Amino acid sequence: TINNTNSVISDLNIICKYPGYDITNINATRYATAGIYGEKSAKLTITDCTIEGASWGIFLGGRDGKGCHNSILTNNKISNQHTTGILNFGGKQSIIANNSIANAYNHGIDVRFNSGFGVTVFNNTVSGSKEGIFLLHSYGHKVYQNTVLNSKISSITCYGSGNEYIF
Repeated sequence: TINNTNSVISDLNIICKYPGYDITNINATRYATAGIYGEKSAKLTITDCTIEGASWGIFLGGRDGKGCHNSILTNNKISNQHTTGILNFGGKQSIIANNSIANAYNHGIDVRFNSGFGVTVFNNTVSGSKEGIFLLHSYGHKVYQNTVLNSKISSITCYGSGNEYIF
């Protein structure tokens, strides 16, 4: 868990697979891990990491509105999550760019609750998720130049969000 400001996490190779790990066999005991987990930490940079397995590849945020604001997530390779590749839960004015996400079961990239405005999601590649990019109950984000492949439900979903710039 990261709980610090102005931190840089880079060049890690994280494997979060336990014996019998199966991305399609989800239960409550397996729905609680993250390759990298940060909360209440502004200006985080997470770059050039490889993360395989876990519930979430990168989970940034908190329900209390004290997310990881002004963070940068770039050049990460994330695969085989039970739920989401990258989850930004309340991190205003963050950048999610140049990441590769494969086979995250639900969402490749998820920007949600209290993220407020200004999250920029660009030049990412997401493949094999139910929903490639998911924007939930937040507003004013910019989503552009992403490649979303083989989504089972949608490439981009905006649910309860508004004033989004998708191009």
